[in-house]
Amino acid sequence: MKYLYLSDVGDGLCMRLDTIGNRSILIDCGSQAGSEKAFKGFKKIFRYHYEKPDIFILSHFHIDHYNGIFKMENNSIGLKELYCPGIPEFTKKGLKDEYLMALLCMTARVLGNGSKSAEVDLINKMRDITYSKFFFRHLYQNDNVNINGLRIDVLWPPKILKDEEITKLIEKAVQDFNKALENDCELRNIYKKYEENKIIEKYLYTDENHRDKVFYEPEIKKQEFKKNIESEYIEKDKDVDNGKKIETDNKEKLHCTIQTANESLRKAANQLSLSFAIDDRILFLGDLEKKEIINVIETLKDEERKNFAVLITPHHGTHWDDSLKSIRCEYALSSNGIKMIGKFKEEFKKISNNCESTFVSGDILFPFMPFLSRYDYTFYEFIKRFLLII
Repeated sequence: MKYLYLSDVGDGLCMRLDTIGNRSILIDCGSQAGSEKAFKGFKKIFRYHYEKPDIFILSHFHIDHYNGIFKMENNSIGLKELYCPGIPEFTKKGLKDEYLMALLCMTARVLGNGSKSAEVDLINKMRDITYSKFFFRHLYQNDNVNINGLRIDVLWPPKILKDEEITKLIEKAVQDFNKALENDCELRNIYKKYEENKIIEKYLYTDENHRDKVFYEPEIKKQEFKKNIESEYIEKDKDVDNGKKIETDNKEKLHCTIQTANESLRKAANQLSLSFAIDDRILFLGDLEKKEIINVIETLKDEERKNFAVLITPHHGTHWDDSLKSIRCEYALSSNGIKMIGKFKEEFKKISNNCESTFVSGDILFPFMPFLSRYDYTFYEFIKRFLLII
């Protein structure tokens, strides 16, 4: 791996990884400040060399982690691979389907696109914005993804979840969603449309012949690539640079039952967030809650993995468990804004040699040294050695 870029999108995440084999990975693309803010962050980390992501990895189904995708123009990227966290099988039959349907419908409702709810579907949107054939795969604990020799080991979520506490939380989220469904006409319309289109089937479908990969053709055939470069990446930014206040995507005041259901589903999605490790270089903890952090750390202990170059802190640096004291990292990086920075856990400073956040530092670039097996250099020694080879 060559570089890690962490874009300043406020309270959200937009992260890019560049591999030695010249593959570009986009991990999330969203912000609580709205899709425009997230898309601006995307442009900053991809525009300078007119590069495009080959791979998109979604950590979990929160709009503040992928609303920037919906600002991308049709036919503008050449995506080849799409990964999302898998929804586990629960002890209660049918809960998996109910939860996923609730999550997708609520995302469409909160984004404010009820009349165009199909556009809020991630897979459909990817088919619109890409000009190449790509495959979709959901990821579970113990899966691994090999990208030109770069191995991503998935640490969470599990394929089968027997934890009663988490199951009850999922059940409550579905119950809150059903109450909201009774009180909100627009949500019912979205639910009916998704039910008719059988939208959840593509998120649950597995193909044993392709090791759970499902291939999709682009919705629109490839057009003039040069035109897309000009329109997508040299566009004048319309938000912060012009001194305008960034608004959230949906300005409508939502019904209290919608707000309650949304919060329940958000918390449940945190507990099923994707977590992975890339050898001793990156430990990514998504938006995991305390209990899931403990499970991931126990897995790492069993594998005798405790030292990492970079830790992407859980939930923008606001979630902590003492089990994290068993790991060490050179850098603890947090993607946060004015809301999350006030909840930042100071304990991350004790398990890292350097602690950085986008709120304080802005955009963060971390260069990896491919020939190093240990990352025990000071920042200045690290940069000095990097400059010598370029």
